[in-house]
Amino acid sequence: MQVKALLKGKPVALALDDTGLAIGDTTLVPLREIWSVHHTLTSVTVHCVRRSKKCRWRPLQLVFFGDEREMGALSAELHTRIAQVPNRPRRIKVFINPFGGKRQATKNMAAVRGLFVTAGISLDEVVTTHGSQAGTWMQSAAELSSFDAVMVVGGDGLFHEIANGMLARADRQIIPIGIIPSGSTDTVAYSASGTNDIITCALHIIVGDHHALDVCKLTMDDGSIRYATNFLGFGYFSDVLWESDKHRWMGPARYDYSGFLSILRWKKHRLRIRYVEANSPSSECYCGDAVCLPARTPHGPAADPPPATAWKEYEGPTRTTNIAVLPLKSDKTVGGFAPGKHLADGSLHLIHIRQCSRIQFIRFLLHVAFPSWDQFKLPFVEKIPCSHVQLIFEPGDGAMNIDGEAVAGTAAHAEVLPAGLIIYARGVERVGTMASPLVAQTSPASYGTRASPPKGRAVAATFDESAEDAPLLLSNS
Repeated sequence: MQVKALLKGKPVALALDDTGLAIGDTTLVPLREIWSVHHTLTSVTVHCVRRSKKCRWRPLQLVFFGDEREMGALSAELHTRIAQVPNRPRRIKVFINPFGGKRQATKNMAAVRGLFVTAGISLDEVVTTHGSQAGTWMQSAAELSSFDAVMVVGGDGLFHEIANGMLARADRQIIPIGIIPSGSTDTVAYSASGTNDIITCALHIIVGDHHALDVCKLTMDDGSIRYATNFLGFGYFSDVLWESDKHRWMGPARYDYSGFLSILRWKKHRLRIRYVEANSPSSECYCGDAVCLPARTPHGPAADPPPATAWKEYEGPTRTTNIAVLPLKSDKTVGGFAPGKHLADGSLHLIHIRQCSRIQFIRFLLHVAFPSWDQFKLPFVEKIPCSHVQLIFEPGDGAMNIDGEAVAGTAAHAEVLPAGLIIYARGVERVGTMASPLVAQTSPASYGTRASPPKGRAVAATFDESAEDAPLLLSNS
């Protein structure tokens, strides 16, 4: 449809179709990034997304003025079209962990709640009081089917707990998981969206961005089943976790302190590794690439076991042996611990350091920390994409780090469940594809998440990528 409206005090012809709002040949905002519409007699306010730097999104209000009849028609058509955008949640179960990370979860939820209210999304919030509370509910609650999604307001540990509860359900029901990152590292959010910014992650949930995630199914030596959504570590990274549990009073700084102590102690480990190699691209994972699989249920027919001839084996010393389920990006590992791992490429990345000196291992950690350095060019670091991995430990040395949880055992069999979970994310957007509305008439934001433009003036909004947080540039019309 086409309607006439005022923009910067001048008449313009607005076009609305399945792709979005446009002025002439210029797309103002894609339809899937419009998440709410409000209408008065002579104006329509469109709530949408604008891009900021470093993969961040911000809410933007576009206000159009015009004839009462045409504004009514524009509002009705916008409501009809955005109601047809798939995968948008209307009712969400929310779990808030007030004790994780820097204890910011309650504050972060308060900062984004207004966005969900404006979008007309109902939230059923639960503040957790003890470990496993969210996981137990996810595994057994009959009312899960009454929700469109579940939202994690916490860190990777709460995400792990909720994912394990969902994957263990007898009815095999899977619903999408959204994240408002409030943990110490937030690697799930960073890997899936390129940022741990809470406003960005909230907007991905609101607009209904879906992305599949691979899952690592772990069969332990006692026959129990666990699921890793992030990482399994043995050696240095399990030593760091076990040490850090003694210093929880330090907050996130305990990981740096425990890492330093673990390098000083330089404990020796031995293990046996059996693995089946898998095909996996060497490229990094970005939004829109053709590598990642669509979402599916992980409880379908079991894949045939690999033939005996497919297994390869190593037995001997190790400084660290790790299985990456995600690229494992964070503010400390911007390029990712496993940068070639895609969110849903149907593989696990086995990252193995057999032997090295303390200095060499510090070089490895520095390569992980700096995105322009490639840790896999170091001669003592191996990366092997796999579909199955068996880890067998020496008695008394089977301390594993599973998604940040310390787990003891003598063996673990890891198997990839391709695209086993669904997360609200679009993938990391490439620089240069993050186009924002070029020109629009705006009104003051009312979400409590950013500064508002001056009242009483019509303003033009443009986008400046060079600014630190790419704010709207306001000018009198």
